[in-house]
Amino acid sequence: MRPLGPTLALLVAVVVLGGPLALVGAHGAGPGAPFGVSASATPAYGPGPLLVQFTATETGGAPTGYNWSFGDGTFLNGTSSGFADPTHLYEAPGEYAAVVRVSEGTASASATVYVHVLSETLSVAVSATPVSGVAPLTVTFNGSITGGTGTYVELRWTFGDGATGSGSSVQYTYTSPGHYYAELTVEDSNGSEADAGVWVNATAADAPATSDSLTELGAFGWGLVGFAIGVGVALLLIPLRAWIAGRREPEEAVEDVPASGPPAAAPPPPSSLGIPPSPLPPPDRGPAGTLRTSQRLLIHLAGQGTLGPYDVAVPGMTQAGIGEALGVRQNSLTNVLRRLADAGLLEVELRHVTGQPRRLKVYRLTARGQILARELRHRPPPRAGV
Repeated sequence: MRPLGPTLALLVAVVVLGGPLALVGAHGAGPGAPFGVSASATPAYGPGPLLVQFTATETGGAPTGYNWSFGDGTFLNGTSSGFADPTHLYEAPGEYAAVVRVSEGTASASATVYVHVLSETLSVAVSATPVSGVAPLTVTFNGSITGGTGTYVELRWTFGDGATGSGSSVQYTYTSPGHYYAELTVEDSNGSEADAGVWVNATAADAPATSDSLTELGAFGWGLVGFAIGVGVALLLIPLRAWIAGRREPEEAVEDVPASGPPAAAPPPPSSLGIPPSPLPPPDRGPAGTLRTSQRLLIHLAGQGTLGPYDVAVPGMTQAGIGEALGVRQNSLTNVLRRLADAGLLEVELRHVTGQPRRLKVYRLTARGQILARELRHRPPPRAGV
């Protein structure tokens, strides 16, 4: 048999090997082969400065390059696999669209992930110069505001005596002696609120100086003064002892006489927490037989219910609602609420309130306040003349 010629051998090779070569071309990962990519960000939101970990996940390919655009004007390009999960620091508040484009030869795929950087928490600090002096006392108040949206729609001052003002820096004159709490409340364009305050003490003018004649009496003069005081005290003690003796005799005379009626009711025991019946200072004390404004306020809040972590407050927990319920001006409650909070009877927080478009400052009773309010509701009225 004659050997195959070169042409015939080539034809045989094409027929035998042609099938396997076509199969490799169909399943190879050559340029243009389809693949996809997805992207994620952790965390995707938070207050700035915010450090974000990005991750690009590819499917159906072998990437040869990564191109990141972080949305804040910065970019990152690389060919190694380490560029699939970069980190980036966002410093300014805002919403950013981070885009990753993954390439494989001439083919590419892209994905977008959004990052929301929140503004710093709104906060306020207040200073006053001077913080004490003789009335009339002129005080310069300054408020330092940080965080929030940077746009502040309200800067409201209350000076503790019913007067108000506005602006980050104000000047106010206290005409009457007293201890005043000046407070600045700030609201930004998102409806967030923050407040801070400072105490100012306006004192009365000094009393007229006493005569120097007493300081010039000398030892003999002071001896005479002491003798006179001693004689006066002795003269007062004589009728006092007789009066005390007269008071004791009737008690001894009826000591063994049986009582003609039921025994007097014992005074109510103190609360389990040892709270005195009235832990508040006396400025708002009412006439005999009536409750003070602070006591009525505690009883009112006891009837407003409790709040869970996400509950909406009722209007009766706001300063305006309390004033309406008690029939007093809202501004006159500022110092009363402050004293109750300082005594540990109230908690103050910002809450959404029924029927209000933004959060308001609401007041609710602490455990101590609830006990005191319960005692006030059941305390018998004072006797006449007490």
